[in-house]
Amino acid sequence: MTARLESVFFVVCVCVVFTGPVSAGRDPYPVAKMVVSGSDVWFDPVVPNAGLILKVAGPDGAVQESRFAAGETPFFTPGQLEGLYQYELLVVSVPVKRVEGASALAGACPVQTGSFRLLNGEILSQASSNVSEMSAITEGMLETFSGLTIQADNARIYLDDTSALGGFAANDWTLVANDFGSGGASYFGIEDETGGTMPFRVNAGAPDNALFVASNGYVGAGTATPQQKFHMRDDDTPAISFEQTGSMFPPQTWDLRANEVSFLLRDATASTSPFVIRPGAPTAAIELTSQGYLGLGLSGAQRQLHLRGPNATFRMDRSANTAAFILCRVDNAGNVWKSYIVGTDGFGVNNGQFIISDSGTGAGGASVNRMVIQNDGTVVFGGNVFANSFSPLSSIAFKTNVRTLESAMDLVSRLRGVRFDWKSTGKPSLGLIAEEVEQVIPEVVAQDENNQMKALNYSSLVAVLVEAVKSQKRTIDKQQEDLTNLKEKVARREGLLQGK
Repeated sequence: MTARLESVFFVVCVCVVFTGPVSAGRDPYPVAKMVVSGSDVWFDPVVPNAGLILKVAGPDGAVQESRFAAGETPFFTPGQLEGLYQYELLVVSVPVKRVEGASALAGACPVQTGSFRLLNGEILSQASSNVSEMSAITEGMLETFSGLTIQADNARIYLDDTSALGGFAANDWTLVANDFGSGGASYFGIEDETGGTMPFRVNAGAPDNALFVASNGYVGAGTATPQQKFHMRDDDTPAISFEQTGSMFPPQTWDLRANEVSFLLRDATASTSPFVIRPGAPTAAIELTSQGYLGLGLSGAQRQLHLRGPNATFRMDRSANTAAFILCRVDNAGNVWKSYIVGTDGFGVNNGQFIISDSGTGAGGASVNRMVIQNDGTVVFGGNVFANSFSPLSSIAFKTNVRTLESAMDLVSRLRGVRFDWKSTGKPSLGLIAEEVEQVIPEVVAQDENNQMKALNYSSLVAVLVEAVKSQKRTIDKQQEDLTNLKEKVARREGLLQGK
């Protein structure tokens, strides 16, 4: 232990003075004066307020919270449980709307903390003289005192463990007060002399209850009445930072923050907030099950993504290309067997189309449109469509300016039926050419909104064929009537001839 002779000498030279209680030089009642009246503890406010919140942690660690309106005097009745009670008295301020980008309020609201004890049915306050005296052993002598003062420049207390036998702890510690030399820092610390580190340090000026350990083991940061294993309190946006320094890997810092606007996970390095929860969010707004299923608005999702609620709707916004899902059927190894892209693109305000395209095994990239719903409602299929029936609207309720089709036979005579092969598949087929029909019956030809293709409404051609058949029937009926008349005339003439 020769390396610590200077420190040992320093400690020996410390002047130890036993005195009465040392005043901290601050008002113990900055919010309300504590008054004991019978079996109650009252707090007479000494500052303007919009209300007061009283939190009291009992000897068992249980916290009771009471709220008092402006003008009311807070009070607490301990009951029968004896022991030390810790209290915290908070001022309710007038609500202030948060300004975007503001990091703190104009001024913090005062907080008063303290304690009182229930002993033999009597409430003993901090100011009570009925406090047991403390004892200390100094240089082998037992002294009784109510306070201990160590007077020295940069006072230290060195704890030198002289254990020499193997297996016994022998670490040395020092209680440190302030740096040496002019301009040094003011603080209280616990220094590991053997390890050469200072694992615990409190800087001068640290606020009340910067770190508070309750009798039940709960730890408070900024509060004397912690209600969880770790309880943090701040006037503006309590936060926890997780910082990777970059000594081994790239530096990165994440923050967990909470205030009246949101609870959020913030990427402090990139200055973004990728995860935000707003106050009032319902139970199970987001839940991840043990199977990895994500539920939105429900507990116990039945699929990897499961939505529930009166307004359960999935919305995707994308500012470029196509907002789409890629649906892939894969094998057990994750190889794509077949994939489709389902989405929507746009060409301007209220101008776009819904698309289902086939990307084969590509899972994105180049694809072939199988179905397109255009902006005007036109549906384009890139293949055969099979159905039991198609029923186009035909009620008179949807029609006006109705008139009988004329010259239908002439129209039919100007149409050309053709055989052809589809370019996309090479398969043979029968039909008409839309461009040719458009010259004769333009009403049955449709063109897509992008002017890239023409289509033919074959069902509408039925009307032309019906009127053409009717026209032909009238012609045939007339011819049949003329033939009958002619036969009658011939028969009459033949009868006259035979009569001669």
